[in-house]
Formats: sequence, C-alpha cells, structure tokens
Amino acid sequence: MENYGTSRVHHVDLDDLVASMKDKINLYCSLKETIEKKKNRILISRVPKNIRDVDGKAYDPIVWTIGPYHNGMPELQVMEKEKWKCLSYILYLNRKISLQDYLEIIGETEGEARDCYREGFTMDSSEFIKMLLLDGCFLIASLHGLDGLAGTNPKIVGQIEQSELNETCNIRTKSEVGSSEGDRMKNATKVESDGAPVLDLCQKILHPRGRQVHRTDEDENEGGQLDHCVDKAVNLYKTILVHDLFLLENQIPFFILKRIFELLAGTNANPSLSERITGYVEVMLHCYPNAIPQCNTPKDFQHLLHLCHIYLRPSQRPPEDHTRESRHFCIMHRLFLGQRYVRLSCHAQHKENLPLDKQSTYLHPHKLNRWRRAVQYHEAGIRFNKKEYDKNKPHSLLDIRFSNGTIEIPCLIIDRNTESLFRNLIAFEQTSPQFGKDFTAYIAFLSQLMSIASDVTFLAKNGIIVHEMRFDEEVCALFSKLGKNVDFDHNGNNYLKNVKQAMEEHYQSRLNRWMAWLWHNHFSNPWLILAAVAAVVVLICTILQLPFALLAYLEQSGG
Repeated sequence: MENYGTSRVHHVDLDDLVASMKDKINLYCSLKETIEKKKNRILISRVPKNIRDVDGKAYDPIVWTIGPYHNGMPELQVMEKEKWKCLSYILYLNRKISLQDYLEIIGETEGEARDCYREGFTMDSSEFIKMLLLDGCFLIASLHGLDGLAGTNPKIVGQIEQSELNETCNIRTKSEVGSSEGDRMKNATKVESDGAPVLDLCQKILHPRGRQVHRTDEDENEGGQLDHCVDKAVNLYKTILVHDLFLLENQIPFFILKRIFELLAGTNANPSLSERITGYVEVMLHCYPNAIPQCNTPKDFQHLLHLCHIYLRPSQRPPEDHTRESRHFCIMHRLFLGQRYVRLSCHAQHKENLPLDKQSTYLHPHKLNRWRRAVQYHEAGIRFNKKEYDKNKPHSLLDIRFSNGTIEIPCLIIDRNTESLFRNLIAFEQTSPQFGKDFTAYIAFLSQLMSIASDVTFLAKNGIIVHEMRFDEEVCALFSKLGKNVDFDHNGNNYLKNVKQAMEEHYQSRLNRWMAWLWHNHFSNPWLILAAVAAVVVLICTILQLPFALLAYLEQSGG
C-alpha cells in the first residue's frame, strides 16, 4: 500500500510538471510569434540613459504629454483640459457616433498598441484606452486633420448646444465661469473653424486668467499691440507644439489616429488622414528641404517622429556596401589561400594561425578616415557651396555631394527647436537600428566640420549655416553635445562614407594643398593676379626673343 501511495504521489507530480512545461512551451512559442510580428514594427522606446544624461530636458515635453511614458505629470495637468475639448469637438462633429463607439474601437486595438511600447508602464486597461482616445483626438485636431470636414462630409453635423458638449465629457471651460446655467443652455455654438478647441490656447497664453481683450476703434494703437501679441502667442504655440510632438517618448501609434478618424469621417474620406497630417507636418518642417514630391507623400509611418525621419532622410543613397564587402572578403580569402603556398612574406606561418576575419585585415589594413574642420578643407582647396533648392530636382537636408573639389551642402537653419528635434531623431535611430543611422552620420559630419567658431563663421559666410544664436561658439557647443554618448562607428558603413574618403584624398594631395596655398596667399588679390599675368607675358616674350637674339649674335660673330 505504501509503494502504491508513493507511486501515485509520484504520478501526480509528473502530471503537474508536464502541464507546467507545456505552459512554458506555449509561452515561448507565443513570444517567438510576437517577436516575428514586431520585426517590421517600430517600437516606441524610452531614450537610452547614456544619451538622456547629456541633456534630459531635450527629451521631456514642455506642455503636451502624449503616450504613457509621461502621462500624468503633475506640472502638465493644466493643459489636459485641451485634450477633453478636442474630444468634445470630435464628438459633436458627428453626433451619430457616441463616445462608447470610440472607446470600443480603441479597446479592440489595446493589445496591439501596448506591444508598440518597448518599456513597460503601470497603466490599467481603462486608463490606457482613455489616454489613447484623448491623445489621438488632440493630435488629429492639432495637426489640422479636421480641416474642412464639417462642410464637406454629409455625416458631419456642425451645430450643437454648448451645454450638450460639456455634458458629454463632463468638462467646463473658463469662459463659463460667472455665467448662469440658464444662459449656457440658451447659447448655441456655431462651428466656424475646424480645430477651434486647440486654437483657444493662443488666448490662454495671452490671458491666463481667462479675461477677454477686444480691439476697439477708439484705440488703434492698443489694437496694433494686441495683434503683435497674438502673433507672438501663435508663434510660441507653434514652437511648443513642434517641440512636444517630435519627442521620441511622446508618441502613440499612428493607427490609433486612423481608427478614430475613420470612425468619424468614414474610410473613404478625401483627403485621408495621412495626407492631411503629412501636409501639415511638412509645413511645420518647412525650413528643412525634403525631396518627397507632393504626389508621393508618406503614408506608411508608425508615429510622428518616424514621419519626420522619413522627410529628412537622404533622397539618393550611395551604392550598397554590403555586396562590396562580401566580394572583398571572398577576394581576400582567396588571396590568403594562395599566400599559404607562395609564402609572400616571412610571417606567412604566423598569419595562418590568425582567425579568418583578422587574416583579411592583416593582408589589407583598414584605412582609417576622419572628418576635418571646414577651414582645414578650405585651406586644402575644397570649395564649399550652398546647395540651391530646385523644384525639378528636389533634395533633402541630408543630401550632401562632393565632386571635382567642391562640396555642396543644403542650408541648415538652426533655431530654438533644432537641438531637441535633432536629439530625438538621433535617439530614434539608436533605438530603431532597422532604419539605419543616416541622421547620426549627418550630425557626426557637422560636428567635425564646425569644431571651432571660425568654422561656423566660414560656413555662415557661404550660406550653409543660418543660426539664431548669439555667438558662433554656441553652435559649435551644440553640435559637439549632439554626438556625445552616441553609438556611431565613424569608419563604418554610412551614406557619407564615400564623401569622406573622397574629401580625405583631396586633402592629402600635396598638389591640391600647394595650389590652394598659392591661390589663398597670392592670387586672392586681383591686382596680384594682373601682376602675375603681366610677369608671365614678359617671361614668354623674353623666351621668344631669345632665339632671335642668339641668331643675331651668331651672324655678327660669323661676319
């Protein structure tokens, strides 16, 4: 009986073990499937700590929190009301679609949306779905995704009572304070401008207490000052919006916005949400050239920072280096095999014992190249030209070309948002390696090109750099910090590798440097050029005169 009991206990333990192991197998199989699904998906990540430590403020929102990473920041709760107003606006644009309909369609994609975030966050389903809906509505309204919608779509209703709006989302605006409940029930709101809830922010910036200021005919002076203040407020709003919307940690998946818009306006809305938002983002990035034609605007992007990255990436890529590397490896491998028999050097036996990857390096040491300062290149005879924008042959900000001793670089405008935008684009490439490191290579190039203030002065003189900073030294410091703690192989494969090698060969040429020295030091003055030409003419005349003088001398001697 005891043996039977022991066997039975043993049997029960095995069943539990089998069940637990099957659960593990299913778990790991599901994880593998999840990983396969995520291969082509961009994961929204936090900024790596080593990069954030350089300047943490560049990655934090100023006013608007989008997504779960910064959600609930106490200092930014004041502006959360604007999101509720955007939700209200979308709800009354199409009164046939209820708030529950929007929540249900967002709830269907909750799992997919959570999978888009690499780092975890503590937020239950209800909070997460509410956040996605509020942030999605805010982004659609902020980026003019609702422009013209009320007047063109028969499904859209453009008039609703203000009290009904507030009841829908349980919010109250500051303009309602001090007015009676009866007055609010009587007043109706006419929709005159799409995206109006967001534009109320300009009034808030001017008058945080909610006091309305109206221009009067009696005081044109004051009216002019008010217009100036409004312009400043709008510019401030745009600056903050650009900063916050292009932060790596301040993103939600774009398919959330598409679900909301399609429920609101239908799946056949023209133009589509992608076309509406890409058009406005292009306006926001107007100071940076892009090579994307209007008929081929991006449609397949995961979030706003990814869209920005698409607009700025180089339009023409150099020949792929991977094929060249593989061919180079095969050739060097065959050379090594032949070397074992020919004994090209006395160290052949030693090289045979090296690993295969080191053998090719041993045979053909990798030539290290480096970027140099702009003034150094100039002293070596390289000409710096601003790349002019041509509508027939557009180029992007990263399209840099070197040919026949001349490098063409698109003009870069540096303003108050440049550092934050560039830092987040670098962080995006660091956390999404499948999209390469083109922008990181561009920043590495500029940081070396503008090492000191004289380099910035030189590039600004040639129209390549335009900045709003007080001193050129600040531009140098900015780009020096951009590349700090960034993982980038300066001698690896990147889209500027061929440019770097060609410029280095030009720089190392003694003839080029000598000709450049001669030009800069002796031929920079037009009078010196004329004097040199005159000297050459005199020399030629003297040489031509020499045979005649010699013949005359011989004739006299013979006579």
